[in-house]
Amino acid sequence: MLINFVNNSFLSRFVNSRRSPMRRKLARRANQFEQLETRALLSSVTTDFADYAPGSTAQITASDFAIGETIQFQVSHLPELNGGAGHGSWQVTDGGEGDLDLALDGNVSTAWYVDPDDHDGATLLLTADGLSSGLHADTTFTDNAPAAKLSQWADIDVAYQNGALNSQNSTYFEGDSVPFRYLANNANEAPNGTHVLYVIYQFQKTSAGNTANAYDYLTSDNASESQADAIRYGADSSTIPSGFIVTPAANTQTVAIPDDPTTLLDTGTRNFRIDSNFAFTVNSATFLGVGGTLAADGRGSSGDKVIKLVLTMGTNSFGSATQADFAIFFGGHLAVDAAWAGADNGSGDIAGAPFHMRMEGFHDDNANGVQNQGETNIGAEDRAINDVAIPGLGDVGSISGRKFNDIDGDGTDDEGTDPGLGGWTIFVDVNNDTVNND
Repeated sequence: MLINFVNNSFLSRFVNSRRSPMRRKLARRANQFEQLETRALLSSVTTDFADYAPGSTAQITASDFAIGETIQFQVSHLPELNGGAGHGSWQVTDGGEGDLDLALDGNVSTAWYVDPDDHDGATLLLTADGLSSGLHADTTFTDNAPAAKLSQWADIDVAYQNGALNSQNSTYFEGDSVPFRYLANNANEAPNGTHVLYVIYQFQKTSAGNTANAYDYLTSDNASESQADAIRYGADSSTIPSGFIVTPAANTQTVAIPDDPTTLLDTGTRNFRIDSNFAFTVNSATFLGVGGTLAADGRGSSGDKVIKLVLTMGTNSFGSATQADFAIFFGGHLAVDAAWAGADNGSGDIAGAPFHMRMEGFHDDNANGVQNQGETNIGAEDRAINDVAIPGLGDVGSISGRKFNDIDGDGTDDEGTDPGLGGWTIFVDVNNDTVNND
């Protein structure tokens, strides 16, 4: 109702008439219109996420500024930190070429690159200032690097854990495969969503003058241990990064673990299982060889072997604002003495020190497969298995004897009078679950 545009002479005739109630009513209305005309606009500026990984891009929206005006944006550290790339101000005109929403409406859309130069774990202040209206808005966001956790399966505890495997939580034998789980969240998404990851497994360990084989190759995570999704994604705990949201219903791929050309032992179906809440592409999975060499990208050491995985995150499968998370599942095979030439060189023959599985990587911003200056690390994690504390490592023992009916109740197998009983399986219940987990 456009009463504030009525002819002033018309309004004056009513105000000055003898009908004082109408005069007072219109006076009040005129005062209300005057207050509306002088009311200040409530401008705002927002980002599409509350947190960004270094190397990603923040989408910015400034709202309720003057139509057609130029807005100046700037991102600064909190507290103030001198230096670093990407902190200069920039200007965008509403409805102009730099306005990503292409609309003349007092709202401006723009973007800002979270430069890895100095943006790892920072809190940032975003300001927006209308150069003609004088309107101001600000907000804050963070740019934490991805959190990642490598955990390993403790078969007595029946749980993943971040600590070392020992005789209190695990019993493994040579030839078993230890399941591993690598969970990463807050990873870069498209268009800068390429990630390079290294699986570094210790294949040899020298102790007490003896060099023995440790993890001789990688397997699927369920090669010897049951690993249903309810186990892979167990209850939230210290082994899961804060905010991690991938579920088994998300995108899932199985990727063949590349063969080690120096051994014929790594046979059969062996896969990495990779899950993510984003669509993703596995660019490559490559066996690089012995660690500490140029061929292995300098990763690991001479007692390690290295496999390189390259993933590229696409778009968000959930269709809502969230960060990219991914999970990688695999197993480490415990070397069997008899499979290797010589004596006492299996994983159970390593004495005096644990051996290790490690994962590390980086955001490959320019997708060239090499970590360049400024490209942010993805969390490096290392897990140990304590060989001397795990009685299951080493030569497998045996059980002999017979089940009998102790007729005279003397607790002794009197073979002449106590008949044997058939159809019984006798086993050592190492995990105390009363079930023969053969």
